[in-house]
Amino acid sequence: MRLTFMRIVCLLLIGLSLHAADWPMAGGDASQSGWQQRERDITPFTVKQIRLIWKQAPGAVLSAPIILGRLITYRGTVELVFVVSAAGDVYAIDGDFGKVFWRRHLDLISQGCSGAEPPAPALSPSNLSPEDEDDDGPQPLRPLYVVTVDGRLHSLNPQDGADLASARDFVPAGSRIANMRLAGGRLSTVTAPCMGKTLTAWSIDTAGGQSLASGPGAPAQREAVSEDSAGRHWVHASVAGRVTAYRQEAGKRVQAWAAKLPGELSVPVLAGGVVFVVSRDRLYAFDAIRGQRLLAGPTEVLGGKMPALAIANGHICFTGGATLICYGLPVEP
Repeated sequence: MRLTFMRIVCLLLIGLSLHAADWPMAGGDASQSGWQQRERDITPFTVKQIRLIWKQAPGAVLSAPIILGRLITYRGTVELVFVVSAAGDVYAIDGDFGKVFWRRHLDLISQGCSGAEPPAPALSPSNLSPEDEDDDGPQPLRPLYVVTVDGRLHSLNPQDGADLASARDFVPAGSRIANMRLAGGRLSTVTAPCMGKTLTAWSIDTAGGQSLASGPGAPAQREAVSEDSAGRHWVHASVAGRVTAYRQEAGKRVQAWAAKLPGELSVPVLAGGVVFVVSRDRLYAFDAIRGQRLLAGPTEVLGGKMPALAIANGHICFTGGATLICYGLPVEP
């Protein structure tokens, strides 16, 4: 009872609405836009309050994170951050306090390509109206999908990690598996041989049926695509140590600003008019329109390849090798 009361107090203090945002798959949506359209807490005015709020280091290489913004459980209403470990574990972590909410071990995740990052899980996007999402009553169950290197697709209950259905064959065993996309009831991904470069696209109906190879696969999106309040289209990209912003004008890209940063950079993500990007050692934030630097986080030691960021409800989470790192507007327990 005390935990639930303290959650309510904390949420009120930082102005969070029950109308929570999700980041249900790597890239934020099926088009990999990198744009969090429902963020209410992060703005160019609040971003300076963001700080490192927690870390988790389970001891093995982690997937990119995804975020379920609001889940009603027997332990109260929580935001959960999900990652998959190369050691064979799926973790659900409390987004506010960094505590493991549940852990589920799945065999064979670690038996694929040596050193490969596991594919991020994918969550069924919400199909509720804002009014229904604000309701404190029971919400429809939204399966959490995880694919293991034996090529099988697992459907888990996001509340506790239990199986919702039997695992199904999805992609060839032993492949390098890209992050999954989910749209219109179909889950898709791209695979490649451990030692090869040929990409193959696969998809499967989440309601049943066999998976289909749909031809050559495309590489992941490397830009964030958004729209400002005036309806202008923007593209933000990280290339050659620079974050560069382009406006779309008359069908052409016009550079609006660029910022030089040290080292390799992650793909940008956007929320509340702010662009976030991670370098080899820290998190940066820029005004998406003007290019003003708003934040340079504390130095972090990151391993593995450049992380993919997840952003929702004042939280910016990413993995660096075997560590899950979450910045945000602070909440006191």
